[in-house]
Amino acid sequence: MHRRDKYFYVAVAVAVVAISILGNAYHAFHSATVAQQAVAAGQSIGYTPLDPAVAAMIAVIPPVLVLAFTHGLGILIKATGIAYSVDETVLPR
Repeated sequence: MHRRDKYFYVAVAVAVVAISILGNAYHAFHSATVAQQAVAAGQSIGYTPLDPAVAAMIAVIPPVLVLAFTHGLGILIKATGIAYSVDETVLPR
């Protein structure tokens, strides 16, 4: 694989995760704001809403973990390939 191809797929992964982070944060912030406004107006929504900033911070955790796990998987695959090639050079079959 050419280096530019690798960077293209890394850029696509980062872009998709960035969009997910922004979408999750916006949705959580907006939902928490609406819930706080409902509670302030005297409505019972069945729970105490989080602060919108806290809700947004919690909502970005899953896409960040997806990016971290994807990166970790790539590292493990590369390490496995290196270990296999070293094993073949030391102990040819």
